[in-house]
Parts: sequence; C-alpha cells; structure tokens
Amino acid sequence: SCSSPTTTQLAFLYVSYGLMAIGTDGVKASSLAFGMDQLCRKEKDAAIIESYFNWSYASGLVAVLFGITILVYLQENLGWKVGFGVLVVLMFIFIVGTFP
Repeated sequence: SCSSPTTTQLAFLYVSYGLMAIGTDGVKASSLAFGMDQLCRKEKDAAIIESYFNWSYASGLVAVLFGITILVYLQENLGWKVGFGVLVVLMFIFIVGTFP
C-alpha cells in the first residue's frame, strides 16, 4: 500500500548516508587522538593511557547498546515522540554539562 520512493528521495537518502559515513570517520579518528593529547606521556602514565582507551571504547559500546535496545523499545512501545524526546533530553544534558 506504500508508494515507492522517487529518484530524488533515493538520491537524498544515499547522499545523507555518505555524509554521515564521512562525518563519523572524521570524529572517531580524531577523538581518541585529541583525548590522548590531554594526558601526560611519561612512562609511568601508561596505565592512565590504557585506562583512557578502555573507558573510551566501553562508553561507546554502552551508547550503542542503549541506542539499539532501550531507545528502540521506547519508540516501538511508547511512540516516536517519547523516543526522540529522550534523545533531546540527553543531548541537552550533554550540552549543559560540557560548559563550565
């Protein structure tokens, strides 16, 4: 009962996917390096650097699991407005928390 997407809609979708892939690659590649620059580079700080990488990857994994499980559950059972509302609240908390 749904109509097929137009060529323009498909082109928009594919260009959006491409731009998201480019943006994600730029952020992921540089975020770990920028975080590393904040740490001291002495031999005794090897444990701190290892801990930084562990926490960085662990927090990324938790975020993906949260997005795939809890947010999808909320969107399917309570509606899209609630699912996106949770994301808006989380982004607001993040933005407020990053500024001193």
